[in-house]
Amino acid sequence: MFNDDYYCVLSGVSPKNIGEDEGDDFADLPNGWLKITIQRRYENEDWVHVQEIKKAAVGQMLSQIPEQDRELVKRSIELQVDAQYCVLEEKIGRYVVDEEVRYICDPTDSEELLTETQKLFDMIELDMEDFAIEKQEEEQPQLENKEEVKEEVKEEVSQQEEIEQSAK
Repeated sequence: MFNDDYYCVLSGVSPKNIGEDEGDDFADLPNGWLKITIQRRYENEDWVHVQEIKKAAVGQMLSQIPEQDRELVKRSIELQVDAQYCVLEEKIGRYVVDEEVRYICDPTDSEELLTETQKLFDMIELDMEDFAIEKQEEEQPQLENKEEVKEEVKEEVSQQEEIEQSAK
């Protein structure tokens, strides 16, 4: 079964077959592939705007109260305004979480892919061994561009698939 959602961001290849849904978080992720998830949490602009509206409403209501009585009723007015907006605040939420997911095909499929994956892991301070990926011992020359890597990986993956097909 083929899934268009999966493609390797380093090589551009898509899997010929996807994994089986074993009921885990990876569902049909092809065996050996890496799933990279980036999440960012930030304050919802709409929630901030509601806070400004509430503050203005409290200020407006307090301006209608004699100055000597304002401190006595201020908390009551704040509670009343909070009650008016609590459903809206709950609906829009204080924070927004954005998420992006990318995939890398099995890094052991080619030396070039392993090199590029190792660079990525080093950059974000991950140890490839923690993911059962054997590190390269020798220093590989820097690849000139991403397209070169994609083509070389595609060729090696195709060759490996041909060998697997002929073995069946």
